[in-house]
Amino acid sequence: NYVFSKKGYADLPRDFTTGEANFAPTNMNDKSFLAILDHKISDNWKFTGQASYFNYTQVGMSMWPDTITGVDENIMKRRVYLSEDYAVAKTGQFFVNGEEKTGAVNHKILAGIDLSDKINYYDWTQSALLTDLDIYNPVYGTVSASAMPVFDRSIDIKVRGLQYKNSYNAFYIQDELGFMDNKLRLTLAGRYTTLKTANVYSGDFKDSKFTPRLGLSYSINKNTSAYFLRDESFNENYGTDWQGKSFDPQTGTNLEFGFKRDWMNGKWNSVFAVYQITNNNILTPDPEHSTGAQQFNIQSGQQKVKGFEADIRGEIFKNLDVVINYAFTEGKVTKDENNPAMVGSQISGTSKHVQNAWL
Repeated sequence: NYVFSKKGYADLPRDFTTGEANFAPTNMNDKSFLAILDHKISDNWKFTGQASYFNYTQVGMSMWPDTITGVDENIMKRRVYLSEDYAVAKTGQFFVNGEEKTGAVNHKILAGIDLSDKINYYDWTQSALLTDLDIYNPVYGTVSASAMPVFDRSIDIKVRGLQYKNSYNAFYIQDELGFMDNKLRLTLAGRYTTLKTANVYSGDFKDSKFTPRLGLSYSINKNTSAYFLRDESFNENYGTDWQGKSFDPQTGTNLEFGFKRDWMNGKWNSVFAVYQITNNNILTPDPEHSTGAQQFNIQSGQQKVKGFEADIRGEIFKNLDVVINYAFTEGKVTKDENNPAMVGSQISGTSKHVQNAWL
């Protein structure tokens, strides 16, 4: 775990380890339960309820280097930490869907509720230094059993652990209207979501928002279709400003246009799409009110991500398929009231070119 050096990426061999043979294992226990109920109300309508419960525990330890020193930057000071997690997630979706017809218009209707409640407890607050390790000439077996740390787990993790909570409830309704014998399809949908989140670092967050969705697709022929989509989203913005006021949620708008086609009697299919996502209320540093001891943010940013994506799948010959995709992504800062010099800079974590191929 956590193989580092000061000389660059992939400096150490792949079979290098900072661990010792007598380290106690980390045990993970994952339990899940899923229930699905389908009920046919009539020939055209159905009710579906699905609920899940996940329970995860982890008890063990992990290692991080404190520092790397030495004339040859070869001496790693190793530190092991308590690593304990407890997580419970409960989710549920309950909805009706069906078809109706009004005159020459077909309706495919979906309506329901979406619920999620997740709570996590983490503890990594205890640690101990071990013997140093020469990362370029490692000698193992220097940590005796008596030198191994003994972590105090006498208090339940739900009391001593750092708590993270994330939950939402949402109401959703959608109607896909079919015209011209269903060649032209208009989707009108809306979702009202209430988010509730909390953690020890950023405090509590609660907000609600209605997010509409508009889609339009047209079947040019039995093998070819084009579509347009406008969608909205919102996410929590953790923390508070220098006055202790909570931030408004991040909001996003996605515009997308795509083209789909099947080739060679369905043996090959392709999807090409262009899109633009605009995110508002991005947090940026607040230098006016920040100090060395405490840093604050304000909501003064906007980011735009736009790009092109292509997916091609097909059968080269029997039992050999190919999947090829390519994405061009340009993510730019388009607004920063605090630091206008940031406008036009690339968003951290974005890659302009991503290409994959599988046989």
